[in-house]
Amino acid sequence: MDGPRPRWTSIPSAALRAAWTGPVAAFAVALAIRVYWVRHWILPPYGDQASLERFAGNVAHGLLYGTHGAYWPPAFVFLAGAVERAFGTGHHLLAVRTADAVLGALAAALTADLARRLLRSPPAGLAAGLLWAVYVPAVYYTDAFLAVTLGTLMLLAVCDAGVAYGDRPGGTRLAVVGLLLGLAALTKPTELPLVVPLGLQWGLRGSRGFDWAFALRSAAATLALALVVNVPWTLRNLHVTGAPVFVDMNGGINFYIAHNPRATGEFVDLGPANPVLLRGAGYDAPETGALALRAGVAYFAAHPGADAREAATVLRYFWTMRDPDIATYGGEIYRLAARLRAPAWGFGVVRDLGLLGAAFWARRWRRMAVLPATVLGYCGGLALLFFAPRFRLPVEPLLAISAAWAAVRVSAAVAAEWRRAAPVGAGHGARTTGEAAVADGPQRPAGRAGPQGPATRSAAMGRPPGLPETSAGRRRTPRPAAPGALRIR
Repeated sequence: MDGPRPRWTSIPSAALRAAWTGPVAAFAVALAIRVYWVRHWILPPYGDQASLERFAGNVAHGLLYGTHGAYWPPAFVFLAGAVERAFGTGHHLLAVRTADAVLGALAAALTADLARRLLRSPPAGLAAGLLWAVYVPAVYYTDAFLAVTLGTLMLLAVCDAGVAYGDRPGGTRLAVVGLLLGLAALTKPTELPLVVPLGLQWGLRGSRGFDWAFALRSAAATLALALVVNVPWTLRNLHVTGAPVFVDMNGGINFYIAHNPRATGEFVDLGPANPVLLRGAGYDAPETGALALRAGVAYFAAHPGADAREAATVLRYFWTMRDPDIATYGGEIYRLAARLRAPAWGFGVVRDLGLLGAAFWARRWRRMAVLPATVLGYCGGLALLFFAPRFRLPVEPLLAISAAWAAVRVSAAVAAEWRRAAPVGAGHGARTTGEAAVADGPQRPAGRAGPQGPATRSAAMGRPPGLPETSAGRRRTPRPAAPGALRIR
């Protein structure tokens, strides 16, 4: 296990600067790009955005949630409503989207910090943060009146705090993880299972084996704290609706959308004439969510083959589909990237570089376990529902971290190869090592004199000086690399 680490007060200023450079730079770049985007391109709310805008308007006008149901998770509704109440209804779209830009910039900073913690490399943290700062889907959804940016931020905050707790266990840090997980569930209930990959990360924190006691104890405490955070909202739902609805009842309808005769793997508008919805009291009623969930489970049990094919379609969409929203409205954001001379990176680039990066950190898999566990678990969870590109966005920063590590390692290998080859073309005045030794005369290390110095002793034994010594006391000559080979360690 890792030993005790020094307190912040004993960390040198150079280490603090290295730790903060990546998050601060990523935050600044991401904020500038997102503020420019939301000020120059405001798309009127449509679909789910219009519904969320109405709920946020209820909060802004002092009606709290405003209905007797629990259709949307409350975190984004109350945040957007508070911003609208503070800045006025006339400019509420710009105000909420500017707040979303700040949240997106914080997500870039957390991406940088999480990458630095996992890889223990400040350059990798800087690269990951900057990659997420200019990532086109992340910039695009800043302008949408949706909870996707807040959900991405909360997932990163939970992972970052969880990794920090695994490195330096403590009650306060564990309480922070539980609090953040509870708030993440109030934003997107699908983020509550994050406790599973975090428990895996905590169990693998040692050098060997799996610490079951620490992992189970920490995961149970985290989950309990997260559920405590959700108790007030659950009690509100019980008082208002008469049912102990956990967060929202939208999950039952989404499950039925994914498991019905018309399911395609994507969103399907069931329409108000759907028999399940007609038997309920409207989308916002808890009995509608319960009816939809039971109907989806019944279809799942009666048609396992069709549901398996639908789940395979969702998985294929997760790894291959480009964002159709950006395909429809992407002209503006790609023109923005051209004006800012920024690379227009989309999911394909992050996916491919992320898979390449996994090959580089595979040997430190114990340290990096939270990345593949979270991405694959989130992907598997979506297989039970349906695919929408914004559902995938919260885990894409984790792929960006792996992609940044690939970029850092390849760049370091290229730079090392360039430095190794530099003396070959350094000019006619360059001297070889042998020429320098002849011209400068024999050298002795400082503090060692006489025939017992290492150079003299090596020469007496018939060995060139400076070669590494094996455990058996023998000298071993390093094997030369093939000409032109690129060495990546």
